[in-house]
Amino acid sequence: MRKLKLWILMLITTMIFTSTIGFADNALVMDSYQIASNSQNNQQQSNSYDYDILIKSGNVYKEGNKLDMAIKDGVIVAVKPNIKGSAKLNINADGKFISPGYLDTHNHLGKTNIDTGKESKTLMEAVKDTEEYWENFKDSEQIKKDVKERAEKTIIRMIKNGTTGIRTNVDLHIEAIEAVHELKVKYKDYIDIQIATHITDEDIIGPAIEKGWIDCIGAYAQPEWNSIENGTIDKAFELAQKYNLPIDIHVDESDEPNIDCFLYIIDKTIETGMQGKVTVGHVTALSAVDDDVAAKAIKKAAESGINVTSLTSCNMYLMGRSDTGIIRRGPTRVDGLLKAGVTVSYASDNIRDPFRPFGNGDMLEEGLLTAQIIQYGTKTDLNTVYDMGTYNPAKVMGYTNYGLKVGDRADIVILDAESAADALIGQATKLYVIKNGKLTVKNEKKSTILDIDSK
Repeated sequence: MRKLKLWILMLITTMIFTSTIGFADNALVMDSYQIASNSQNNQQQSNSYDYDILIKSGNVYKEGNKLDMAIKDGVIVAVKPNIKGSAKLNINADGKFISPGYLDTHNHLGKTNIDTGKESKTLMEAVKDTEEYWENFKDSEQIKKDVKERAEKTIIRMIKNGTTGIRTNVDLHIEAIEAVHELKVKYKDYIDIQIATHITDEDIIGPAIEKGWIDCIGAYAQPEWNSIENGTIDKAFELAQKYNLPIDIHVDESDEPNIDCFLYIIDKTIETGMQGKVTVGHVTALSAVDDDVAAKAIKKAAESGINVTSLTSCNMYLMGRSDTGIIRRGPTRVDGLLKAGVTVSYASDNIRDPFRPFGNGDMLEEGLLTAQIIQYGTKTDLNTVYDMGTYNPAKVMGYTNYGLKVGDRADIVILDAESAADALIGQATKLYVIKNGKLTVKNEKKSTILDIDSK
């Protein structure tokens, strides 16, 4: 028995994970000098520094290894070896991986963290249970308060996990849109939030657009809902063109072999000249149609300049519920779309709500799941997956100065890894998060194996 106890003690691992992120005056704040500092530089006046942040000897994604990076006034001003000069904040990356901030272009802050008290096991049950949840709120202020409290929890998770920009879907209630907009303003120095709405009644959303609450026009488009015949898709394009906004539509999220809405949106994109401004999410039915039908649709999608967001982990959970024997994976044809030149991203979709009880607002976690589900496991493949959570969604969000080159906005994550593949496979700790050239988060993970013989 004593030997057994000693063996157990030797296997005990103590693990500490801390995330430094604090609150003051209702805003996230952090004393950057808790992170890394140079005692001599700290004595200088702030206006005498050459740089705001100087990162030494990091592996900069797509740029090279063992490079320094200098940041000033929110912008990357130098990326090269052995940068000289003083900085308010010095970080010794020491071969750690430097990545652009993660971008999650499809999630639902209006639904996140909803607890209906019921166990929703299917997509239709989740729809029904969520509708009944909203029926409990008769007062607009109650709706706004509820959304704000739930959404804020997920926003904080995202910030801690290195996400520096999101596009979120908010529908059903204008009060929910207002609540998320207020959070967008509150956390503007920590995360960019684009709000997409599926409300197409212009009397409701017109004023909201004029107030700056809405950044993108959305819709739900399914053949079984007659989304083509009833004008849902046409209305989304009409509003987007009138208010000069991009489009982001949930399309053909089904196991049935029908991609009529997807094809219609492709044609509509070309007809209206909105190439590059239209994104479709899900398109799981593309995996259900015959290969030749899919190939023709993918070719047309590439020609139209349409973007596709794969909600890989969520659709793996939701799809194929009626399958027996071999259960289909669920997501759209990511491999075929990528090879055709379509801009494909992955994203969280539902986070801890009736539609999916999982999710941590962590794009690195979603990336690992995506890589496994679409069977992308080589180093080249893993870099492709990494781009699907960084550079590809940057195009969707309309960023023009995103990345790690000189002149790019300094939205950066430094990870406890050596490369993109290492970060994904090891689910690396995001050691530092920098937004607009300011340090916003420090994460630390310590793990110690206790050896009884060393005592």
